[in-house]
Amino acid sequence: MLFKFLLFLFLVYLLFRLVNFVFKVIRTVSGAKEQAQQFNRQYARQQNHGPNSRKYKQPTDGNVNIEYIPEEDKKKNKSSRDFKGGEYVDYEEVK
Repeated sequence: MLFKFLLFLFLVYLLFRLVNFVFKVIRTVSGAKEQAQQFNRQYARQQNHGPNSRKYKQPTDGNVNIEYIPEEDKKKNKSSRDFKGGEYVDYEEVK
């Protein structure tokens, strides 16, 4: 009688393990599909509204035309050109 009871508990344990495994596989597959769909939506949105989404006509002579230089970049470049050097700081080596 004890043997039948232990066998029954073992079979119930195996059944729960099997059901748990099946749910994990289903959840993983559906999660992967959802992530792929989300990636495709974001990629399509980026392609339609991204900074390079405008269609520019390439010059026929192969040169590059710069249409806009932000003011911030001009200021950063100017300040780096005017930099004369920093103050020398003496240090002591700690052993």
